[in-house]
Amino acid sequence: MIRSLQKKFIRASMLVVTILLVFFLLAINAANFLSVSNEEGRLLTNILEHESAPVPEPEPRDEAGGVPEIPNPDPNAPKDGFDKQIEKLPLLIGPAKKILGNRQYFTATVSKNGTIRDKDISHISEEMQEQAEDWILSAFEDGKSSGRIGNYLYRTRDIGDGTVFAFLNTAEHQASLIRVGLITLVLGIITWFIMLALVVYLSRQAIDPIARNIERQKQFVTDAGHEIKTPLAIITANVDVLELHTGKSKWIDHIRSQTMRLNDLMQNLLTLSRLDEANAVSEAAVFRPGEILSKLADDYAEPAELHGIDIIKDIDVNAELRFYRENFEKLCTIFLDNAVKYAKDGGFIKVELNTQNHDIVLIFRNNCEELPENDPQELFERFTRGDQARTQKKGGYGIGLAMARAITEAEGGQIKASYEDDNVICFTVRLKNLK
Repeated sequence: MIRSLQKKFIRASMLVVTILLVFFLLAINAANFLSVSNEEGRLLTNILEHESAPVPEPEPRDEAGGVPEIPNPDPNAPKDGFDKQIEKLPLLIGPAKKILGNRQYFTATVSKNGTIRDKDISHISEEMQEQAEDWILSAFEDGKSSGRIGNYLYRTRDIGDGTVFAFLNTAEHQASLIRVGLITLVLGIITWFIMLALVVYLSRQAIDPIARNIERQKQFVTDAGHEIKTPLAIITANVDVLELHTGKSKWIDHIRSQTMRLNDLMQNLLTLSRLDEANAVSEAAVFRPGEILSKLADDYAEPAELHGIDIIKDIDVNAELRFYRENFEKLCTIFLDNAVKYAKDGGFIKVELNTQNHDIVLIFRNNCEELPENDPQELFERFTRGDQARTQKKGGYGIGLAMARAITEAEGGQIKASYEDDNVICFTVRLKNLK
């Protein structure tokens, strides 16, 4: 039980750690992705602003090819549009070159009829220059304001008589995203294993007070059981002597039956305490569980017939299981005894055993007068019975199913209860083959 509790603590803690790590890793990569996307958008915007800026007219020449005199050399005189464009152009080109640096990009202006003009492919490799025109026309045909072709991200800007296309090579940005993703993934995995080691170490300290308390409870049950054995033996002996002197009576029979009941209860509590410690009563061995279950079902056939109960068997007698034989017999006995006690008179008990993925699956079904009000899984709790009034009509103690769960889960098996139609209760047990 202590080991099982520690495993649950570790699983719960690591689930929280995993969720937090995944959240932080996703947040870091999402922030990096947004940053790279914004940078790409900023660069494309800069390229478009530069390429769509008004282009100055050629400097005027006279008939002899010389530069005519400027009629208005006065520096204080107002400047015309051409002078303004000349002054503005360095302001546009300068920042673009400063921001873009050696990045690969190309631009082109496409007229409304699909003709490419003013193409600038000087900033890309020669191999890429051969594909540039095809990509420009492809982007023009798509009619989108932005998109991606290969490693290039493009964006458009409409001008008076056409559209300017700007393509930016984002391979370096994509590689940066992948690098950051891989680095964070590796760091996340390393952090996860470090946290696992810390949780395993701390779980021992966290579970230690609970473990000591459980051990004290087990020790109390064991000590109390042994202490009670002596007075029970004396009471039984005195009842026998009293019967010899006074003869049989219903009072003596009641004392003897209740003494035996109390003795059986203490034996079951001691057995349950040993099972909680996950100590096997014998070494694991390979046997055929179907043969054992079939024989036990036959043993219960006679008491079942007294109440008109029919036992139906669907058992694979050739299946093999490596398990603790005594524990398996105890497990089957608990469910058969429980079924005979609580099955409806004239009803049925169905016992199944089959193999699923190398595991042995046991299924016990029986119909009853009325299904318990408890949740099905609560039936495995100690001293829980379907008879809420605890009248002891059926002679149960309320710990048999708790013992069944302890036997099953001690070696990693699974056990569950469910309610079916027509007041049928079903218990399913999956036992793993031990190594």
